[in-house]
Amino acid sequence: MANDRVNGVLNRAFGAADGVLAAGQEWLHSLVDGVDGVGSTTHSPVLRGIAAGEYALIQMVDKVGSGILGAGRLVVNQEMGTSAVLGVMDAVQNPMKTASRAWANWSGLDDRQRLEDASAMLFGLGLAPTRAGRVGPVDRSVSTAYANSVANAEAGLARRAAIRDVFTDANGKLLSSVERRGIKFTIRGVESQGFELGGAVKYRGNQGVDLWFTGSGNNVGRYALAEAKASTSLSSLSVDAAGIRQGSFEFFNTRLQRGGRLDLQSELLSGNVDLYGGFSGPIVRGSFPQGRLFQFDPLIYYTDVNFRLTPGAATLVK
Repeated sequence: MANDRVNGVLNRAFGAADGVLAAGQEWLHSLVDGVDGVGSTTHSPVLRGIAAGEYALIQMVDKVGSGILGAGRLVVNQEMGTSAVLGVMDAVQNPMKTASRAWANWSGLDDRQRLEDASAMLFGLGLAPTRAGRVGPVDRSVSTAYANSVANAEAGLARRAAIRDVFTDANGKLLSSVERRGIKFTIRGVESQGFELGGAVKYRGNQGVDLWFTGSGNNVGRYALAEAKASTSLSSLSVDAAGIRQGSFEFFNTRLQRGGRLDLQSELLSGNVDLYGGFSGPIVRGSFPQGRLFQFDPLIYYTDVNFRLTPGAATLVK
């Protein structure tokens, strides 16, 4: 009984410490979003220059700080610590294979992610705790833990590839801060509806589909497409020369075909795709107080529609 009480006290203490460290990581991330918002909403060249400098500095602080805080979580977070211990065990048993896989993962990271992992290595026992993943109880076999850690690593690489895809155009050029703001909000909004980001469909610069998603949870097997805007109004959805408005069924249908994503087009035509429009508005301290997410009805919003006269065409969901 005494041991149980001691364990309970220790678990609560460690849990509280882990919560503080995790909150610290989130706070650092919010600083980056806040400065990015200042630079994207001001029209002053001087303020834009200052914001750009602050953004670069805070990005570095964010990545180094996240690595240090993540390393601290190895000590207080049981699941992360377990994953790290099992990772060390596997490295001892399979040194060549582990080194090869580590190099492959490191090569796939961009400079900012390498900075975060390097700071974790410096302050955290040579491990990358932010990507340790969850493997469950310590009594699981090393092979099971290893398989889970590999799956988590692959999922992380796929996520980073999707992020790079949506924030760049067809030529690999970074989108403007205003465009990125709308995309960031829309990703958060659609993922809150039970989907996971898959990427973008781009051709000829930034033409195409801003975002596509795969279903998760109750939406497994379904897909979602989204148009992202930095404004707050449905009126910002433009109409092309053929009379097709952004966000409509026919808009997504034609863009998927032009972008060569016939698989997603087939899902759309079969009714297995949800359509969304995200409108971020300005970013304030890392959040979007005026942001709105609409779900479009493909049967009503087929090519173009007057949203004021046809409220069923777009339903506010967030």
